[in-house]
Amino acid sequence: MHIHEYLFAAFIVISILLASILMLTITSEPLRVSSEKEILKAIAQRILTQVLLDPGNPIDWGSNVSVSDSNLKSFGLAYQRTEVSPKDAYVLDADKISRLNRENPFYISPTKVRDLLGLSTEYGFTIEILPALDIEVNQVGPNTYRVSVKSIRNISPISGANIAAKMYYIMSSGLIGDYELGIYKTGADGATNINVELLSDKYVMFLVVEYYNIIVPKIVGHNVNWTYITGNILQLYSSPMNISNREVIVSLEDGLYRVKDLPILLSYAGDRNLYNVSIIEPGLMAVLVTTGNDLIVATKMLNSAYGTISFASNSNPLGCVMEETVLVDGFSYIIRLYIWRLVW
Repeated sequence: MHIHEYLFAAFIVISILLASILMLTITSEPLRVSSEKEILKAIAQRILTQVLLDPGNPIDWGSNVSVSDSNLKSFGLAYQRTEVSPKDAYVLDADKISRLNRENPFYISPTKVRDLLGLSTEYGFTIEILPALDIEVNQVGPNTYRVSVKSIRNISPISGANIAAKMYYIMSSGLIGDYELGIYKTGADGATNINVELLSDKYVMFLVVEYYNIIVPKIVGHNVNWTYITGNILQLYSSPMNISNREVIVSLEDGLYRVKDLPILLSYAGDRNLYNVSIIEPGLMAVLVTTGNDLIVATKMLNSAYGTISFASNSNPLGCVMEETVLVDGFSYIIRLYIWRLVW
């Protein structure tokens, strides 16, 4: 054979090898991504199971404000109990969820939780908690509010939902006044109008929406101050009056859910403007406190997106999402867990 024939044969062999390497790279990349997704799915399932079923250690870390990043030994959002039955397997603790909000003075850092969940720095997570129904409240007239109820998943209107409403406001005496707004039902468009009498420019309207045993609270305030309540600890930045204060709860009466309230007493806890609330009942929507001039609304503020990675991030790393329906203080929520692989 002549030299050019050897060169041509060598060229063919090299071309075949390069093509094989290219094809191997092209075919292996989707397999690698598919394998990584399966790994993320397994990790997400493990973590979601822990979050839903494990109360954490200590089991009362939500309401026990002496527990912090330094002495939280394991993480879970399950309501504290010694046994788990299928009936209440996905009942979560409102105080634990509340401590996932950055504004809460007893906030638990996501990096601490990441470590307790057994995630390395190669992974990021976000826990999103949102009401099981999408409720919008808009003022459409001087004395009229329009309430719209939609499903959380496909945003279709919810017809036939029951809505109980009650108004609280600051009276000229500085005390808290209230009046019932009644029971309403959404129409075919998933909406209804609620007529109100505005007796003060500082007021808060409480709504509880019920649809086939899905119970969702909604609070709308005007010229009020918002704060947190964790366990029975309330943070205030103004001295409260110790009369007229109350906790607002949801109560089932004659087959209908209604907004009710009970009187409370506050006692100074001696640290960081903290006060002890005399009693906290199940089904809590908020604690109302008056300073004489201001109306303060203290809630658990359960709606949150908490984690080591922000939804606002410009990059979209490989991820997996899982969700479940849960109960928190008798109310219905959706919990979504996002797990991301941050590095390859």
